[in-house]
Amino acid sequence: MGASGALDVLAAFLRWFFLGSIKNDLYGVGLGAAHPGLAAKQALGHFLLMRVGFSFLVAFIVGWGFSQPIVAAAVIGTFFALAAAWFVSRAKARVRVLVAATRALDEGAPLDPAAVTTPAILPGRSLGLLAVATDAARRGDAVLAGTALDGIDLAFLHADERRLLAGVRAIVADRTGDRATAARFGLMAFPVGAPDIDERLGRIFAERNWHDATKLSRAYEDWLSHGFLPEVESPIGRLLLLIDVKLGRLDPASVAQDVRLLEAEARSLGDRELADKIRDEALPFPGSRYG
Repeated sequence: MGASGALDVLAAFLRWFFLGSIKNDLYGVGLGAAHPGLAAKQALGHFLLMRVGFSFLVAFIVGWGFSQPIVAAAVIGTFFALAAAWFVSRAKARVRVLVAATRALDEGAPLDPAAVTTPAILPGRSLGLLAVATDAARRGDAVLAGTALDGIDLAFLHADERRLLAGVRAIVADRTGDRATAARFGLMAFPVGAPDIDERLGRIFAERNWHDATKLSRAYEDWLSHGFLPEVESPIGRLLLLIDVKLGRLDPASVAQDVRLLEAEARSLGDRELADKIRDEALPFPGSRYG
């Protein structure tokens, strides 16, 4: 991940220097587009000013390097050492986050926040705390997870890590009884790529919005776009099947082979009416596992 991060930074710099922005926006430097002509004029001025300043900086460093080569070499060497420490810190901590999110809970002891000793100026600290929060949330320790979350600096997190952070916040909010916040963060986060976390996030959203057909339909399409399919083999797949049945898009009789699983899923969501409908209309047929 360190090499990838370095390439991302280099690509962003080159895009900024030659195209005027680190984003692929219309006016080059991320300015608002309330007035296109003004925005374009401001962008051009900003573009030239920043490049002139950067050119003077490069000229100064080169001149200084020739006049005091030993000092310049020491400063540049220190800079590269710090850059290496930055990326190594991130790479190692990123692995810890991945392990915390996906390992079986019985494979190791809970992560200890005291073990996160990386200085706050390095991304490894925020990622280390994210690993602690993720592990604690999966184990049901909302207090420890919340404490770890408070120490995370969002500026150090990549997009997928922020998604995981939102997922952990959703789980913590759910365990502390704040269902509205849990549903909001859960929808923002889903999916994070960790099966049991995604299962919990999907259920948090469903429990909060189960009687809102519009939100259910929107979530259904979003989950399909992430590669989930209506199937009984996975928890998210069963939720998708239930949404189909609830919205009248699937005949309960067509899921007769798995009626008990879907009936139990509906009851766990508090929808006894849907559970009874599945039980009564999804009649077992010869050869079914429940017939």
